[in-house]
Amino acid sequence: MNHKSQLNICLLDITNDFVESNIKSVPVGIGYVGSYCKHKFKDDVSITAFRSFDLFYDKIVKVKQPDIVGLGCYDWNYNLSKKIAAFIKERFPECLIVFGGPSIMSDPEDNRKLLSENPFIDLLVSSDGEFPFANIIQLLFDFREKADRINMIKSKPIDGVSALNGGNIVMGKPFDIVKDLSSLPSPYLTGFLDDFLEDVQLVPIVQNVRGCPYTCSFCVSGKQVSKLRSFTLERVSEEIDYIRCHTENKVLRFADDNFGIVSGDLEVAKYLRHSYDEYKYPVVLKVPTAKKTNDLTRQITKILKPLNLMNISLQTLTPYVLKNIKRPHTSMEEIIRNLEFARKNNIATCTDLIFGLPGESLESFKMTLDKTFELRLDSIALGVLWLLNGSEISSDMREQYQYKGMYMLSENAITYNDYMFSIEVDEIAVSSKDFSFEDWKTALQYVFFVQLMVYHGYAKELLCHFLTFDIKLTDVITELFSNTKKYPVINNAFIEYRKQYMGLLYEREEDIYEEIKSKIDKYHENKESVELIGQNRITYFSLTRLIYDDSSYEVFDEIANASLNLYKGNQLALFKETTEHVKNLTIKLIINPKTNFEDKIEFNSHYNLKGWIEDGFTKPLWDYLLPNHKPFYLCPRNIETARYAIKMNQEHKKSSFYFLRYTNSSDRRRVVYEN
Repeated sequence: MNHKSQLNICLLDITNDFVESNIKSVPVGIGYVGSYCKHKFKDDVSITAFRSFDLFYDKIVKVKQPDIVGLGCYDWNYNLSKKIAAFIKERFPECLIVFGGPSIMSDPEDNRKLLSENPFIDLLVSSDGEFPFANIIQLLFDFREKADRINMIKSKPIDGVSALNGGNIVMGKPFDIVKDLSSLPSPYLTGFLDDFLEDVQLVPIVQNVRGCPYTCSFCVSGKQVSKLRSFTLERVSEEIDYIRCHTENKVLRFADDNFGIVSGDLEVAKYLRHSYDEYKYPVVLKVPTAKKTNDLTRQITKILKPLNLMNISLQTLTPYVLKNIKRPHTSMEEIIRNLEFARKNNIATCTDLIFGLPGESLESFKMTLDKTFELRLDSIALGVLWLLNGSEISSDMREQYQYKGMYMLSENAITYNDYMFSIEVDEIAVSSKDFSFEDWKTALQYVFFVQLMVYHGYAKELLCHFLTFDIKLTDVITELFSNTKKYPVINNAFIEYRKQYMGLLYEREEDIYEEIKSKIDKYHENKESVELIGQNRITYFSLTRLIYDDSSYEVFDEIANASLNLYKGNQLALFKETTEHVKNLTIKLIINPKTNFEDKIEFNSHYNLKGWIEDGFTKPLWDYLLPNHKPFYLCPRNIETARYAIKMNQEHKKSSFYFLRYTNSSDRRRVVYEN
């Protein structure tokens, strides 16, 4: 073929851009598809990737007709992708429209429904997209001169591809996975993604291992290809170096579902640590660690100690719920072993819990929350269950557990321009056969408190101090929210949080669409107001108002006072004195992005704070009394990370948004060091 017959191919991974404050990533998924197809077809194809619809419109729609447009579909751009596909098909009926990405499953009936309801979509690609998309391109070359070429392609079974032809699903094998990842050219090393690396707003993503062996019912990965396949160490290390030299963004993400699950990850971790020690890159590492821990994962977390946390993946500790969600179970003995290893090596620990999983009641969840906090991890994230498109809970288990969902606008979920209006929504499970809507609203109290005080670790020492006197986390939460007049600061903040949260829930997706559309002109004049329409933004607002904006930190006075009402011992005066001391320490440990940052803060104590912490807060602080006052030093776990996140925050004039998004939870507070 000569250049006159060159196919014009566009790959779109478009994000909503009505509000530009959301941190986006380099589109590595379409990068792999594009770089592979360019390598295979060379100058017979022109392949361009886009993250912005406006750029796509200016460079393609206004200039030349595309022959194929592939769209990467995720939970956060699913509706937008459909709007864009309809827009393209209306203007270019002969353009072949292909959908792929995590939101596209291989189930024939699901795909029949998607294709019949959206006739502007021609083909669906499941799982790895490189080989199926290349085969689609080849068929278009083969049938290019045919007037009915799109229908001819749709009539051909292609592995990993689904089409609707005459009302019937046409597909080859469900997947066409890349068994040997070395056959794929790197989208970074080939320069395919260079334009995206130049945008400091985009966080680079590295693929190290593909596949997930687990079948968790609440996650879309549970229904994807499970076979694990690794890129070589040489390839991954070269990509890390290339990215470092071509971007000013100091954050790096890994696309792995379970970093540390294969032995080669140890060498990758060593190279990441080398890069950080030698070049201070990356300053922030976002990588999901393996769900099951062992000696390998412990070695990796020790190597990456400045950059990452040890994630002890739980979701719940209720045995029958773990069975229901098909979650790999970690024994309590293994959990304790991991925590002891982490404390010995000064490694931050974290986990995440979900309220609303199949079979979970409010009472069983409260037991999970208390048991988890008794482990004394550095960070516990807590959220309510989302019914994600493509997850087993959203489809197969919805009727079995009688889930009822309500809808909320997603984060950064609006696109509004001269050509389309689109929003994305999240479906939240607000009741099931095991918990009522009232239970769910009560659970919001736990979500609010845990996300603000436990996830960021801001009240960790204070709450662990209470535990030594058998004052449980749920006891503290109940005491605070059952006495609104006694604890007005935290209750007023929660009332505002709940009011905003509940006010953003709708019975139907269509209701959100109409509500946002009716107010779009108002939002256009004040885009900052849109930032509060979403779960995470509401939490950020509460955190900023309750902690960052209050120089007196009154909320910690209320938490301390709650413990005095719960204390049942016979040494109240001593308990009160040590509680006040720990409260003062707790406040000093907070890294506040709205105040002048200090690398080191001196804190004098007549207790051996370091010994108390190293022993896991298992004994009363007064057991660590010193003969004289001693200076301790409070420093960030990683000074480079704290400085970078605060710098980005200041440059973009966001009071806390960039600080929270550019850091891991352990980077938002100081730790105690001895002189």
